[in-house]
Amino acid sequence: MLDLAHRLAKLLEPWFLQHQRDLAWRRTRDPYAIWVSEIMLQQTRVDTVEQYYGKFLERFPDIGTLAAADESEVLAAWSGLGYYRRARLLHAGARHVATTHGGKVPDDPELLRQIPGVGRYTAGAIASIAFERPSALVDGNVARVLSRLQAIEDPKLQEAGAPGHWTMAQQIVQAGPPRVLAQALMELGATVCTPIGPRCEGCPVRSECQALAKGLQTTIPRPKQRAPSPATTCGRWRSAATAGCCSSSADTRGYWPGCGACRSSNARSPTAPGRRRERSQRSPG
Repeated sequence: MLDLAHRLAKLLEPWFLQHQRDLAWRRTRDPYAIWVSEIMLQQTRVDTVEQYYGKFLERFPDIGTLAAADESEVLAAWSGLGYYRRARLLHAGARHVATTHGGKVPDDPELLRQIPGVGRYTAGAIASIAFERPSALVDGNVARVLSRLQAIEDPKLQEAGAPGHWTMAQQIVQAGPPRVLAQALMELGATVCTPIGPRCEGCPVRSECQALAKGLQTTIPRPKQRAPSPATTCGRWRSAATAGCCSSSADTRGYWPGCGACRSSNARSPTAPGRRRERSQRSPG
């Protein structure tokens, strides 16, 4: 596995440097700005995040400004992105960093994971991209890439939380510049090794792909069974005190922050599924 990781790193680095998309959060080494982008990209399309990222940083240019802001100000700046729990956790995280770390984002992945709203993936992203720390990160895009490269057919071993994926990702980011390789894995899954119709002819690691060699690139990973859709009428949710999904004010479009049922009963949100290749495959954390 270690030899494979080194071969992949050698192929991914020049490909990413030549073919990466020009995204605003890739033009900075500021860990706070990278943190904001990673939280915005959870469950949200890249083109949507591009519309809000710069404006949010203009309003809250640093951790101190965000930490000192009222929650209502943060939610107002977040309005339109949906999934408002992310904004609340980002706000709480900024206050944690301000009080615990003097306003400086730590570079240690373990300390990063102690920040509210920062899980294993986000900690790895901040550590590797902002600080060049070799720290693994595996989201849905990366899991798909690694599953196909190794022709993993067991659905449980294809998931983003599978230990084997994290081991392989760690070995890859240790085999070269972590900032480049971490983003290369994500970029490959987002633009080439897509869920439907992977562009194998343009893949820099196709020579190492066991799924391609076996003709399994369109069947790995196995499609997930979707859970039943939430109720489309939210009144009964709102009346259940224990649910708490509608305990705060609705946003300007009439959506109740954090409530999936409200979103499903209104017009499509900017975070609704679009073209899969343009949508983040990142889960919260």
